[in-house]
Amino acid sequence: LAASGLKYEVLDYKYDKMMVEGGVIEQKPKPGAYVKDGRKIYLTLNSGKEPMRAVPDVADNSSLRAAESRLEAAGFKLAKAECVDGDMDWVYEIRYQGVAIEAGTEIPEGSILTIVAGNGNPVDNLEEADSTAVIDSEFFE
Repeated sequence: LAASGLKYEVLDYKYDKMMVEGGVIEQKPKPGAYVKDGRKIYLTLNSGKEPMRAVPDVADNSSLRAAESRLEAAGFKLAKAECVDGDMDWVYEIRYQGVAIEAGTEIPEGSILTIVAGNGNPVDNLEEADSTAVIDSEFFE
């Protein structure tokens, strides 16, 4: 641009994994357009840094549908949900690359997440047993 007698200003940075860092993603006016000497050309450059996003807080407080909506709105892609025993469509955890992650964890935008949700089958867990169960009196002797 300088060799052509044009000035430039960087307006923005975006990320394009197919380009080298500092590469021109967009310019205005477009390449080949006629412009007067000394005119400013506005550029959008490749930052070279993958944008990160925080994972929304959806585990243990959302339905499957609500979690899908919030995660997609935050810029993530979703794999097929995995089902575990538990309340129907209740979200128990979010996994990234097969590992459970906490809300607020920053991962690359567009990453594929897996939602782990309940399938409606009861959980066989002592902690969740009915507290009104009859206990044999010999237990206390």
